[in-house]
Amino acid sequence: MLSIELYLRVHSKQYESDKIPLLRQLPPKIAWDLVVAQRWLENMAIGRTESTDGLVTFDFLFHSKRRQVEALRDFAWSLKWPNMGEVEYILEENDRQETAIEYRSADAMSWFFRRRITRVHHAMADHEHLDRL
Repeated sequence: MLSIELYLRVHSKQYESDKIPLLRQLPPKIAWDLVVAQRWLENMAIGRTESTDGLVTFDFLFHSKRRQVEALRDFAWSLKWPNMGEVEYILEENDRQETAIEYRSADAMSWFFRRRITRVHHAMADHEHLDRL
């Protein structure tokens, strides 16, 4: 989000005359962050909804969801994600009981996060088992 804010500030009309010299001086990491921010703005949006009781929620909206899901699938296969069966199931979105892709956290899709949680769960179960002895 900070990269998006920086991108919007750099590309605002207020800094139009200073933009080119500034962009030439950016470290490579920040320049790449601005590229990612630009791509994010081109392909995503954030929707804001307020309920009657004043609760505000924010949703991610895909501009080209099918294309973006296919790109994610290709990316995952090329990196050989270890949980591709589960990822494929989630990306298909055939089960209406499951959470839509745009409402999932990064941790929910992370194989490493699940491995960590599983280890913690097993450790807790072992500890509870030892307590009963």
